[in-house]
Amino acid sequence: MLLSPDWSIRLEGATPGEGTAVRAVVSGPDAHIETNQRLLMGAFSVAERTIRIVSPYFLPANIFLAALNTAARRGVQVEIIVPAKNNLAIVARAMMAQFDQVLREVCRVYLANGTFDHSKLMVVDEQWCFIGSSNLDSRSLRLNFEIDLEVYDPVLAAQIGKRIDTTLETASELTIEVLKARPFWLRLIDRLFWLGSPYL
Repeated sequence: MLLSPDWSIRLEGATPGEGTAVRAVVSGPDAHIETNQRLLMGAFSVAERTIRIVSPYFLPANIFLAALNTAARRGVQVEIIVPAKNNLAIVARAMMAQFDQVLREVCRVYLANGTFDHSKLMVVDEQWCFIGSSNLDSRSLRLNFEIDLEVYDPVLAAQIGKRIDTTLETASELTIEVLKARPFWLRLIDRLFWLGSPYL
């Protein structure tokens, strides 16, 4: 066990003696297939106020999008933040083709400006956090070996929330009107790349 003080992490605002519930979540195309996706969909189903997502690649399956949309219909505020300039142009095009599915259900999508951010962060109801290696795409949620942490800690959730708030200060909100106003040929290209999204 890592008992040395060097391995002890103190969160600003935490009270000595308070415990933090943390669980490692392993996923992969073996005995743990879709563990991460099932866990996230479960979190969406019990969310009461907010779901905040930061991901460089947002291309989940329709069942995942349906869970997000269902939460939004219940009145949960859903925010999805992705980079304005992606390091994978093909993925960026495919994402643009899929965003209409969540924007129609009052989920909000933001394009983060500045340096490309590869963070994978999620906070639900300012209490539950999900951080780790999983992207929100079919490869990470079905095919890749991934490891993440689910953490139940309002202090950590608040710190991640502040980071998200800082990102949103300079982000641009993507709306359904903006998507529809793009040239037809560009929307067609996005759709073609979206067809191959399970393999991206």
